[in-house]
Amino acid sequence: MPTQIYQRKGGGGLEIPMAFELADEYVAIYKEPQLLAAADGILWDPGTNSAYAYSVEFLVVNVHNALVTVSIGHDINSGGALTAAEYWMFSEVIPFPGNSGWRGPFTIDGADDVRGWCATGAAHANVQWRIRRLW
Repeated sequence: MPTQIYQRKGGGGLEIPMAFELADEYVAIYKEPQLLAAADGILWDPGTNSAYAYSVEFLVVNVHNALVTVSIGHDINSGGALTAAEYWMFSEVIPFPGNSGWRGPFTIDGADDVRGWCATGAAHANVQWRIRRLW
C-alpha cells in the first residue's frame, strides 16, 4: 500500500496530496565487505536490467601496513572494463591507517556493474557498501 505524502496549506488546516511513496521504494541491499583483488574485476553486479536503478555508496579501508592505490568505477552496460568517464575513484592513494571516506551516492542501472581493484596487491584494501534499490 503506497504512503501518501501531504503538504499543509492555508495555515496548516488543509492537506493537499503531493506525491506517493511506494512501500518498497528505497529497498536496502546487503552487500558484505569485500577485499579487493590486484586485478580488475567485478565488485558488484545488480543482476537485473535497465528498468531498475540503484544508489551505490562505498568506503575503502586500507588493511595493509603501507599506502595502497585503489580504482573503482561504474561499468556501463557491463562492457568488461572501465573507460576514463566511468571512474569514481582512479588510482587514489589511501594511507595506512586510513580510509577513503564514504563516496557517492552514485546511481547505476541494473544492467551495469561496479568494477575495481587495488593496484598495490590483493587483500590490501577492503570495500564497505551502502546500496539501495531506487526503483
